[in-house]
Amino acid sequence: MTCDIVALVRNQPDIRNVIDGMVAFGERVEPREVAGGVTQLYDPAGQLLVSIEIPVLVQVPGEVARLLGSDQAARVEPPLWWVDIRAAA
Repeated sequence: MTCDIVALVRNQPDIRNVIDGMVAFGERVEPREVAGGVTQLYDPAGQLLVSIEIPVLVQVPGEVARLLGSDQAARVEPPLWWVDIRAAA
């Protein structure tokens, strides 16, 4: 089973910089690039922790409401970046 997380951010995220920051603060993760530009993070034992999709720029008003519902859309306005993160259980 997985846990899907959506991050909506104002500025284009640099996934590599985020991972480098995690490592600098002592997190023991091993990043691996896979097909389609997806980045996967593994623990030292080789267990998959999370998969991070390529960030997508959302510019169309109403797109966040269509995908997440109007309650969530009321909190943000395009343009923004959509990042799908899937955590392994």
